[in-house]
Amino acid sequence: MREALAVRAIGRHQKGEFRTFFVNQVRSSVFPLFIFAAGAATLPLGPGRYDVLLVLCLGMQVALVASGLESWKELAVISVYHGLGLGLELYKVRHGSWQYPGDAVTKFAGVPLFSGFMYASVASYVMQAWRRFGLVLLDWPKWPWTFAACAAIYANFFLNRMFADTRWWIVAGVLAVFARTKVEFTTVPGRRRQMPMVVAFFAIGCFVWLAEQVCTWLHIWSYPDQVDGWTPVGLGKLSSWCLLVIVGIVPVATFKLRGTGIS
Repeated sequence: MREALAVRAIGRHQKGEFRTFFVNQVRSSVFPLFIFAAGAATLPLGPGRYDVLLVLCLGMQVALVASGLESWKELAVISVYHGLGLGLELYKVRHGSWQYPGDAVTKFAGVPLFSGFMYASVASYVMQAWRRFGLVLLDWPKWPWTFAACAAIYANFFLNRMFADTRWWIVAGVLAVFARTKVEFTTVPGRRRQMPMVVAFFAIGCFVWLAEQVCTWLHIWSYPDQVDGWTPVGLGKLSSWCLLVIVGIVPVATFKLRGTGIS
């Protein structure tokens, strides 16, 4: 009887722990979820939705800072990812990797300016999750290695058309650089857990890939095979998102670690 009661107690505790973990994940994803909602709400507006989405995202970013959910320093770091995202969008849209249909006032070279917020929202999630889960990075690599990994990842998105796609060599390098790194986090007060950093990269990449399914279904952008009708985004894009997530996480981690004097 005692063993049965103990098993039930453990089960209730684990359910409560998972529930708290899930709720904090949702709360940390406030910006990505806002973009989903805004994309759905503006769908009837056609191409003009991109202008409205830019205004809405700007308003959301102001609200996050005004409410204290993000600081001005955190906003500066997030803006870096915003710029990196826009640069990638301009290049990929120019070469036909995907497209944003129709015209809008706030489109430049076929890319709506709001699109940078989709990348920035990933960095925003990391900022929020860092605070809510009390993240601690163990055995974080020295900055020259993390910088080299990010530079190689970002450069490959541009150079893979002119040269061979080296993403799997880069994946091998990432596994080597972050082999010892773990992320420690709080699920419920008094309960700390650990996860290999590379697993965290993959998990977040999977969520971004799922978010891509939603965004293309909402016709925010379309791949060439989706122009005549929506089809699920293939698993081939998952590796790209997992790598791009690293480019988003490393600047945030560097900022946070330098703030504590660790890096």
